[in-house]
Amino acid sequence: MCAKQWNEEIKIDGVTYPADQLNRKQDAELLTKILVRRSNSNREKPNKSSYVINVNAEWGAGKTYFVKRWAEDLKHEHPVVYIDAWSNDFMDSPIITVLAEIQEQLLKTVNQNYLSKEKAF
Repeated sequence: MCAKQWNEEIKIDGVTYPADQLNRKQDAELLTKILVRRSNSNREKPNKSSYVINVNAEWGAGKTYFVKRWAEDLKHEHPVVYIDAWSNDFMDSPIITVLAEIQEQLLKTVNQNYLSKEKAF
């Protein structure tokens, strides 16, 4: 599946997201460049570090839209795990949800990459 342009409507997990009207693609591209650059510079260091990006805005400002569209773009080049904390808020131990989602989504990525490589031969 090819990455859809942000100026097109896209369906993600059964939800249709409209075309980007606020030029959020530019923000996504900037954040991607920063993360890739930092990851590449830390590749040779013995103590690798992790990164946290906080997307903070009032309710209805488009945080979910931005992160869903950005994650969909990133999936074409990088492993991505998207966890909806609100839909899993009922758990007593959130770490179980986080670990299960990481495992499930990364296994899908690995399997898809493997299958697409197999088709190339």
